[in-house]
Amino acid sequence: LTLAGTMTGTTDDFNNVEFLAAGTKTLGANASTSALTISAGTVVAPTLLSISGNYTNNGDFTDSGGTLYFSGSGAQTLGGTMVGTTDDFSHVIFTGAGTKSFGANAASTSNFTINSGSGAVTAPSTMLTIAGNYTNNATFTHNSGTAYFSSASAQTLSGTMTGSSAFAATTFLGSGTKTFSANASTTNFLINSTSGAVTAPSLLSIAGNYTNSSTFTAGSGTTTFNGTALQTLSGNMVGSSAFRNIEIT
Repeated sequence: LTLAGTMTGTTDDFNNVEFLAAGTKTLGANASTSALTISAGTVVAPTLLSISGNYTNNGDFTDSGGTLYFSGSGAQTLGGTMVGTTDDFSHVIFTGAGTKSFGANAASTSNFTINSGSGAVTAPSTMLTIAGNYTNNATFTHNSGTAYFSSASAQTLSGTMTGSSAFAATTFLGSGTKTFSANASTTNFLINSTSGAVTAPSLLSIAGNYTNSSTFTAGSGTTTFNGTALQTLSGNMVGSSAFRNIEIT
């Protein structure tokens, strides 16, 4: 089943869409809808899919390398299966003043962008995996979950990553380099042995444990350890992984 023609704009978009029964449903052109529910079968996304309501996937979602916009002015919930090669996203962009909340583990195989003007994006309480660039120009609520940066290609982390947009735990894996282009705060900070070099920003604040099993490039920045409980620093901390400036608060 293929859906074609004009499926965007106030006179041609959908309201609520639900996909039922086995089989493949292909969106052959850009589309907009309020709620989108996949109850069964496989839905193949277009180049651009805009969702302003809730998203629920209990079947399969093929991202086709396209961009998925969550654009509601009211609260949006993302639920169901959002990990694995048949269900993860490619590019994800959050716009619109409504809050956006993940109700399950989620993965973005490419870029994860929170635009200025978007409501707060609340991450899953367990795991969010990002294999592209991370950009936050609004508010990212970590929800005590772990953010994995996992690409085999270079990744850049930019925008607001402190205060109410700090990470809870960050884990770096995948052979691509990871570069912070703005100050960042996190609780636990772990560089897996499979990760490319992680380049720190001018100020990196860590309130939990620090583990480096690969390479940490401090540059000219300051690493602050500011936990209120016992913190452990382990792994590589000499040579190319030496700190530049350390602050204990």
